[in-house]
Amino acid sequence: MSRSHCTRNSLFYKEGLAILDADIVDNTTINVEVLNGTSNIRITWLKPSEPNGLVIAYKVKVINTAKQSTPVDQCIPVSPEWLPNQQGAIFEGLNDGNYRVELRTVSLAGISQPVYAEQLFEIYTPGFWTPKNILLLLSLFILFAFVVGLVGYLFFKKYYSQKVKEYATQLISANPEYLSQADVYKPDEWELQRSDLTLEYEIGRGTFGKVYRGYGNNVHSRCGDTFGVCAIKTVTETANSAERLHFLLEANVMKSFSAEAFIVKLYGVVSDGQPVLVVMEMMEKGNLRDYLRSRRPGSEENVANLPVPTNSEYYEWAAQIADGMAYLESIRFCHRDLAARNCMVHANNTVKIGDFGMARDIYYHEYYKPNGKRLMPVRWMAPESLRDGTFDMKSDVWSYGIVLYEMITLGQQPYQGLANEEVLSFIGILRKTLERPMDCPDFWYDLMVECWRYIPRDRPTFRQIVEYLIPLASEQFREASWIYNHATTDYQSDLEQNYVPEGHGMCMSAIEEPVDEIEYSLSNRADRVKPHWGEGDSLHTGYEVEDAL
Repeated sequence: MSRSHCTRNSLFYKEGLAILDADIVDNTTINVEVLNGTSNIRITWLKPSEPNGLVIAYKVKVINTAKQSTPVDQCIPVSPEWLPNQQGAIFEGLNDGNYRVELRTVSLAGISQPVYAEQLFEIYTPGFWTPKNILLLLSLFILFAFVVGLVGYLFFKKYYSQKVKEYATQLISANPEYLSQADVYKPDEWELQRSDLTLEYEIGRGTFGKVYRGYGNNVHSRCGDTFGVCAIKTVTETANSAERLHFLLEANVMKSFSAEAFIVKLYGVVSDGQPVLVVMEMMEKGNLRDYLRSRRPGSEENVANLPVPTNSEYYEWAAQIADGMAYLESIRFCHRDLAARNCMVHANNTVKIGDFGMARDIYYHEYYKPNGKRLMPVRWMAPESLRDGTFDMKSDVWSYGIVLYEMITLGQQPYQGLANEEVLSFIGILRKTLERPMDCPDFWYDLMVECWRYIPRDRPTFRQIVEYLIPLASEQFREASWIYNHATTDYQSDLEQNYVPEGHGMCMSAIEEPVDEIEYSLSNRADRVKPHWGEGDSLHTGYEVEDAL
């Protein structure tokens, strides 16, 4: 406002003697109002009752009691529209602190002595985190969380509840805690009586499972066999309900398998009472990995001083495993964990595919668990499985190549010297494969390389592998081979058009375009088998056979 009325030069005097105290404002009428909790104030007062003539202005000063503070003052000219007890003087943007008010009257007699308000006033500007603001933010957060939760629930219920239910059912082996035993297993014609079985002695143990050598009292199995000696799998006393379901899932999977394939036979299940029992064909020589190690010359495992496997045994085992996998391939079943530890050796030296889930418990150290994921056999997994989590018959073919490596090295761990994390990078990023084992013949390494083609459709099928190996296998294999005796001519073209997403392992969806027909030639030398996978629906193979080892 203009300060022209607050100087002596602007005043004129009329004749008469001024009264000194007449212009002083009564300090009891001075009132300070802090506006809405801000740093702004309004000061009001009552004008002098009998001033020395006309009151021209008021000089108002607010003084911060802190040291070295500069007072803030105003000169308020008097006008007909302005009243000191209503409009008063407004000060804005005061700093925090304690203040006192000084007031002077400017009249025709001059500037009066200062008068001070009776009480100091305080300016305090609260920060953002006031109780009011905290309560407001908390209320908004609760409201936001409620809305997001409600929307998420409705969205999940509408679009994903059915999918999650199907997925949980398919992956019960990895997440069995979501379902009860009744959801997974219903007693059927495979149910055996507990009283008909005798557990003789323990032959294997895992984290939550045990395997016993047992005996059935001439029990007739649904698979067609009447069995005596058998392998009985059960759970440890500390196993929880989720772990018990692994055994029932394994049994459910194996019920659909043919007893004529190179697959360990399921004899039956005892689900009534505890513990749950899964009764299977007895494979006296254990798993292939340990059996191979027991054939190493001079090793501690070779307690019986067994000889190194012969060429004929290598051919036979490779053909039997491939034939068993070809059967699974024909019914669109993906093993997803093919390894020597999951191949079982019979007393007669026959190798069969088995342990659909048990080996993961007993050989847990051969599995890797990335953060937030389930156990993964990374050293046996194909690049697409490591990268995208997809499994199909061609990823099983990759694993078969690793099994061949285990056979030739007599049970050596694949990628020895590399940590699990390094294996992921070695296969998935660098696109490298295992080096040729020492003294490995071209015949076997060429077959491994074909199984380790980076592009899945460039790998052979198991049927093609079996037909590659048949000329080198025994007549007994030909008589027992599922491919040789049961496969249809159109089976090959059918399975080349199917893809298996990660899940239950059964092939359930097809790719949109057919797989290119590819001619494989593992060798161009005359001293080895030369397979030629021909075009068309049926396969023909031309061989020139000499000793491959």
